[in-house]
Amino acid sequence: MKKLLAIVLCFPIILFSQTIVDTIPQPKNVLLEEYHGMQCGWCDEGNQVAQSLKSAHPAGDVVIMTIHAGSYAVPNSGQLDYRTAFGNTIHNYNNVNFYPTGSINRHLFPTYSCVVGETPMERSDWGAAASNILPQLSPVNIGSVATIDVSTGELIVDVELYYTDTQLVNINYLNVAIIQDNIIGPQVTTPGSSPNNNYQNNNMLRYMMTDYWGDT
Repeated sequence: MKKLLAIVLCFPIILFSQTIVDTIPQPKNVLLEEYHGMQCGWCDEGNQVAQSLKSAHPAGDVVIMTIHAGSYAVPNSGQLDYRTAFGNTIHNYNNVNFYPTGSINRHLFPTYSCVVGETPMERSDWGAAASNILPQLSPVNIGSVATIDVSTGELIVDVELYYTDTQLVNINYLNVAIIQDNIIGPQVTTPGSSPNNNYQNNNMLRYMMTDYWGDT
């Protein structure tokens, strides 16, 4: 079974054609799932490495999803709790033991794995792993359009898929995640330091509109 991972950034989009996805084979995008915690002194550096990777590919080829989970994500008294049930499940499934680490496209890179057989890698290896993924052609193109009714708070996401590789197995899974930028809160920025209470958190996983491991 093949798991297809898609992330939806929810902004209103005006359509000018009858389809929202290209039918021509496209290079793969990179999804960096960054495992993070507000009490982790090195996680600020992880954020910077992730943002540098994203900035090096301004066409949107790199997407970051920051998952607050694990012991370093436990809030102190009076702090906001950024953990989610979705993030905890992903974190625990991948046996994350080091922070900051990250998985790219949920692909196993044996050369870079922090733990044998697991996908999380140290921040110094994210760029090399991404360079391995980006030249590959994707077997399926995924497009999405999100609309929100401000009066009711209802979000509707239309997702369209076009298979460019007909050899894929019949059962695939689609994940639709919501991430949020510009969340101001506490973050330890160097080991042993006091929290910076005005830290800007971006790319934070907030919710998944599908099941934990996607919809068929």
